[in-house]
Amino acid sequence: MKILETRRLLLRHSMLNDLEDLKTLYADPGVGLALASGDSTPKESLRAMLMAHTEEFRREGIGLLSVVNPELGQVVGQCGLRRQTIDGNTSLVLQCAINASARRDGLGAEACAAVIHYASEELPSESMIALVDEKNVGALKLATKLGLVRTGEVDRGGRTLAIFTPS
Repeated sequence: MKILETRRLLLRHSMLNDLEDLKTLYADPGVGLALASGDSTPKESLRAMLMAHTEEFRREGIGLLSVVNPELGQVVGQCGLRRQTIDGNTSLVLQCAINASARRDGLGAEACAAVIHYASEELPSESMIALVDEKNVGALKLATKLGLVRTGEVDRGGRTLAIFTPS
């Protein structure tokens, strides 16, 4: 089921036949930095994670979606919103991870822009932020390119995450 569409991408609920593409995505050590979790997802828990994200989206209108390049017919990443509490404030947190082979093509920016627009239209009463690991230079640049403004930082498990908000 299509949720969002851009010029080059389709963002939809993850499906079981996405598992191989997502296994490749989560095997990338940079994905932990991109999702600001610090951990790659073990292969055996991907199926449960996909189901949980789909249910979360159906229940709350948020969750990680598969980012599909229809031209290639493959999942090139995941992007979406997750609700998190940071320093006592609950916000929608923009998360995105794009496969290493597609990172330089601007697909991450395109997917994130679609999700930011979705949040502003469908969830306007909720605050949205992006958490970016200080070591993830590409994601720091992307946040700025998307028009997000750095407003602070938070320590998560010994990692410093920059907090970005829409301007």
